[in-house]
Amino acid sequence: MNKFSESFTYVTVAGLAISILCLLSHLVVFCEVSSVRNLPGCCLASLSLSLLLAYACFLAVTLLDTGSSCPGLGLCIYYFFLTSFFWMNAIAFDVWRSFRVVMRELRISSHRVPWRRFLLYSLYSWTLPALLALLVKFADSTELLSEEFRPSFGSEFCWFGQRKALMLFFALPLIVVMVLNAAFFLDVTWVISRASLRTSATHEDTLRRRFATFTRLALLMGLTWIVGLVAGTATSPSSGTSSSCSTPCRGSSSSPSSPAAPRCAASSASSTGGATSRGDPPPSAQSPRYPPTSDTFPFF
Repeated sequence: MNKFSESFTYVTVAGLAISILCLLSHLVVFCEVSSVRNLPGCCLASLSLSLLLAYACFLAVTLLDTGSSCPGLGLCIYYFFLTSFFWMNAIAFDVWRSFRVVMRELRISSHRVPWRRFLLYSLYSWTLPALLALLVKFADSTELLSEEFRPSFGSEFCWFGQRKALMLFFALPLIVVMVLNAAFFLDVTWVISRASLRTSATHEDTLRRRFATFTRLALLMGLTWIVGLVAGTATSPSSGTSSSCSTPCRGSSSSPSSPAAPRCAASSASSTGGATSRGDPPPSAQSPRYPPTSDTFPFF
């Protein structure tokens, strides 16, 4: 089964649309219900906003003919996905800090928003990804780095055009954030385990509450992204260049009724510099393609 088939494109668009509607609903509830506008609620709303903007940009490059704006939209997707990772890290730290405060001082945090702490979280989650995006833009416009480490936005995709640049500028920050989240998660689970064993009435209730709490923490702290990272590493090609198949490019469809159709170059062509067996032009001669759904990185 070709995972980059036309039907997969429809599934991707439908999933993005549903995600955007859900994120919008969450933000509407956050604005209308005052009881959820505490520090965890503000952090979760900021995470939802960054994901909403990332999905909106992704949907735009999937459905529209972006033309010269392709590199800029690709950089926006990169920035907003990074902000979502950093917001997950801020939420993980806040959960860890809250449990530590409860265990150390035996008090629950107030429902009021500590705006100073939220401001620090915001500076961390919005500013560091912006600096990384500027670094990527600089690396894309300089000749100090070899070609394989240049992001090359818009050269082949509205995304990274070189796999080594993708791993350096996107996967590496993600791995660092996920390792920190895992450390917070493990420490919090140890704290909860100690507290549960002291206060639970029965062993069965302890196990049930511990399982439910651990599951929510794992989802909250984004450990599910680690599964995607491992899967992407396990299924990625061993070569240092970006693989040959991506999500579709507008205008390359063989059917007029379809919004997009996949376009692939044979992997042997990229290694030998020749054309494909079907007579397709080499990747450098093709028009920019849209962000890969899972070929270049598992999260797309």
